[in-house]
Amino acid sequence: MKNSITLKKNNILQNMKIRAGLVKTACATALMTVGTSAMAALPTAPTTGGSATGSTYLSPVENYLVDGITLLGILVGAYAFFRVAQNAIQTYGEISDGNGTYRDLGGSVIGGVVIASGVIWLLTNAMSMF
Repeated sequence: MKNSITLKKNNILQNMKIRAGLVKTACATALMTVGTSAMAALPTAPTTGGSATGSTYLSPVENYLVDGITLLGILVGAYAFFRVAQNAIQTYGEISDGNGTYRDLGGSVIGGVVIASGVIWLLTNAMSMF
């Protein structure tokens, strides 16, 4: 009888310790979240980066047109990089097949770098016009 009472007391004490640990964890979590400030400001709406300023109804249209031309230029530059990489990979494939040399690969890479640099320079000059 004493053993069963002692077991029940131990079982109750263990349950109380577990509950106390859970309460401590919950309180610590609550205190950590209360202590931090959540006063973040909302972001502002982006404006178009065109040079057309004014209060006419055509100003936003002009700004969107400039942004569209800029995006088109970026796509042209990305296409140029893709073609340069594709040519270098194709030349390396020819070396693997035994039809090309590493000199061809070097010429392809140097020519690609010159072309890509020229495209970047042209795009930079074109973007400065707007």
